Amino acid sequence: MNMDDCNGLAGKEIPQSNSDSAKLDGMCECILCACCSSSCPSYWWNSESYLGPAALLHASQALSHSLCSLHHHN
Repeated sequence: MNMDDCNGLAGKEIPQSNSDSAKLDGMCECILCACCSSSCPSYWWNSESYLGPAALLHASQALSHSLCSLHHHN
């Protein structure tokens, strides 16, 4: 999903509320490089079904991001 295209908001500043920002705390430090997958025993044993911690974090970020929630509700 392209965050710049969410609901035609490209180039417009949409400030986040403190509560929306708090939902992303701890998620923004990850650069989604997926290096953590090589250290994850669950991924080692079940890589066909388990996509790894980076994939879960990416999905969680998309679901928690307030701009994307605007996109999904319209």
